[in-house]
Amino acid sequence: MTDFIEKSKTFDDIYSETDTAASLTIGSGEKSGRVSVSSPGDSIFPKGPGKPGLPDKGTEEPGLETIVLDGKTANITLGGGVPGKPASGAVGSINIKNRIGEDVVVVDGKEASLTLGSGNRPGKLAVISQSPFTDSHGQSKGAFGSLYYDGTKGTLIVGDLQMGIPGSVVVGTTGTNQSILLNGQSANISLGGGSGVGNGSINVKNRNDLDTIVLDGKDSTLTLSGYDGYSEGQDTIVLNGVSGDITAGGVGASGTVKVTNSKGEETGKMEGSNGRLDLGGNNTTGATGIISLKNSSGEEIIALDARSGNVLLGGAGASGDIFIKNENDIDTIRINGATGDIEFLNADFAEDFDVCEENIDIAKPGSVMILDENGKLALCHSEYDSKVVGIIAGAGSFKSGIVMDKNGHKNRLPIAMMGKVYCLADAETSPIQVGDMLTTSQKTGHAMKVSDIGKAFGTVIGKALSGLSQGTGLIPVLVNLQ
Repeated sequence: MTDFIEKSKTFDDIYSETDTAASLTIGSGEKSGRVSVSSPGDSIFPKGPGKPGLPDKGTEEPGLETIVLDGKTANITLGGGVPGKPASGAVGSINIKNRIGEDVVVVDGKEASLTLGSGNRPGKLAVISQSPFTDSHGQSKGAFGSLYYDGTKGTLIVGDLQMGIPGSVVVGTTGTNQSILLNGQSANISLGGGSGVGNGSINVKNRNDLDTIVLDGKDSTLTLSGYDGYSEGQDTIVLNGVSGDITAGGVGASGTVKVTNSKGEETGKMEGSNGRLDLGGNNTTGATGIISLKNSSGEEIIALDARSGNVLLGGAGASGDIFIKNENDIDTIRINGATGDIEFLNADFAEDFDVCEENIDIAKPGSVMILDENGKLALCHSEYDSKVVGIIAGAGSFKSGIVMDKNGHKNRLPIAMMGKVYCLADAETSPIQVGDMLTTSQKTGHAMKVSDIGKAFGTVIGKALSGLSQGTGLIPVLVNLQ
């Protein structure tokens, strides 16, 4: 023991004082300094006669190091214990108090928490990006924080506002891939990107952990789902950037898009339940519904104006036309804005008539029709019949340009009153040539050449526009009842 004391340093070797400071130095040269504070040890032998050179007391197990200042590793360790013996150790903590004795900074090893502030003193956290300096005018400038959290306002600031250094928050995956980036310089939020990250998405959930709003970078879609409180909601609004579609409504929900003015008044509404689009309406601003389509120069070419009840087509160097097509995508009516003409592109002028029940199922386009005793139409069946009315329109390539009295009742067919129409013709008794006048034939529903002018008065249907040398067939006829 004496040799140990003689070889050890005295207190004066590690302690020194000046007029302004007292210092304690542990470790120098090749030896690192270390300060250890231990908890009481446990007695492992009963008290009894002491061993030579030791006091007459029991031997104790060394206490646990609960505070260690290690100069070699530059570490400070607080707390610790023996594995499997939680009661034997101590929990490390750092408590920093203010001048009135309140804990204002606490690093707690038990809760794994860092607490800033206490009582009426809100905590603040600042990460300094630059030390205090003096500018070119000799003015002293304070330190600037690149990360600052203010507990008073509950705000987190990333970046140096005074120095103009933009902040950014990066959440990465493996390597240097940025899966989430909040960029203060460009004011952008980036999600996903790169082969090592995947597709970005924003998922907003309700209290039942169901996605109600999804912004998907893979499909370029924004989806808003309805939720009835019991089951998973159906997609009711979908904006698809790939197809350029906006879908409102869906299973269990009718989509509605509303547009309001600056006063919150509804000025436009598109309803999915009835496929209706409303613009304007009864409101304090007197908004009137208008649909305006403009060309690339910004000039209005098509307009539906509810103020005047007008439909505008053309103007500003463009002639407005209206085209009406049939089911085969063929123009049937054209209103020509350049000439002011209304063009009926089909061949004849027709009018609907009632057909007798006996003939309604066998009468077909091209058939020659007469009046029966009840004033209804029937198929002709004799020569030179003065009760002839005309030819059923719609045979061959000629369709009716105008059909009158079309009331939607059953057993009615259009009869060509003038114009061109295909007609069932009978050339068995006399060949038909172009320009021949035609009358009724004894062959049911057919026309024949007028051979007896004396009998033709009041029975002529029209003139043949094509010949038929023999037999029966369809030929074009210019309708001209005489």
